[in-house]
Amino acid sequence: MRRIVGFVLLGLGAFLLTMSLLLKVYAYPTLAVAPIDQKSTSISVGEDMTYISKAQRAELTDTLTSTLNVIGDVKAAQDKGDNIAVWNKATATQTSDGTVISTETIRVAFDRTTGEAVDCDDCYTQSDEDPPVPTKFEGLNFKFPFNTQKHSYDWWDGDLGRTVPIAYDGVEKVNGLTTYRFTQTIEPEQLPTTLDVPSKILGEPAGQMVTTEQWYSNERVYNVEPETGVIIKAVESPSTVLMVDGVQRAIKTQGTTGYTDETIKDNIEEYKDKAAQLRLVRLILPLAGLILGLLFVLVGAAVVILARRNDEDSLDEQFEDVDLPQHHQTI
Repeated sequence: MRRIVGFVLLGLGAFLLTMSLLLKVYAYPTLAVAPIDQKSTSISVGEDMTYISKAQRAELTDTLTSTLNVIGDVKAAQDKGDNIAVWNKATATQTSDGTVISTETIRVAFDRTTGEAVDCDDCYTQSDEDPPVPTKFEGLNFKFPFNTQKHSYDWWDGDLGRTVPIAYDGVEKVNGLTTYRFTQTIEPEQLPTTLDVPSKILGEPAGQMVTTEQWYSNERVYNVEPETGVIIKAVESPSTVLMVDGVQRAIKTQGTTGYTDETIKDNIEEYKDKAAQLRLVRLILPLAGLILGLLFVLVGAAVVILARRNDEDSLDEQFEDVDLPQHHQTI
């Protein structure tokens, strides 16, 4: 009976060890992928933002609201295969009276697990009414990797057209949810493109167009849920100033903007449970299976060995109790 119990424990231990391995190498990688059919909306608001009004040809200050819609291109992702998602992000920024002052659309293909951009023939950037510009994206664009680590990542900056490191800056609670805070500082840098603006905006007599240099800087603070890599809260302080002959003449865009409380709340409600499930499959269940599996294997092996020794001892005792016949030799 003891031997049977031992073999049962050995079998149960082997099962738990196998399940632990399968959760780690199969179940988790299957779950930890960005969806190809993504549909989401985020809203950022910046109060006292300075911007140039093309309609009024003046530098104004107002509350600006940016609506970001992200839609996954399912067919394009299926065509690319190999764990690739293709997302389109359309951003529209409007004033407090609802006037749209700028739009931008980007199309990015990226690895569904790491979030890193991949080569894409039909990816682009499009601003306002300008034609789409083919763009070779790099680094992270929408989200951080699943199981985000406490180190720097390369984050794509659309104004610069390249990645800039964004550094891990500690753990922070956002409405009770544990997040990793990442910060990025982009020092003032001249953009490769110039901007022609009406002379009136620069405080000169109207009627002419003046070519200006664009100098850009930014500070970003992202709060990232580490299991999913999703940005729960985002705050940015972009600044683009227009300069002529090394002298600042106007502010194209300047201020601080960030996710609304409603957007942050929606993000937490959507990703809090998903994060808990991923952690369960990635860490808790495999670890529990490993510990219990090893324990059952060790106990089962010990029970089998002890049962075998008891059987051998019992057999020896039986032989000792047997009277062997005596043989006498007669000479």
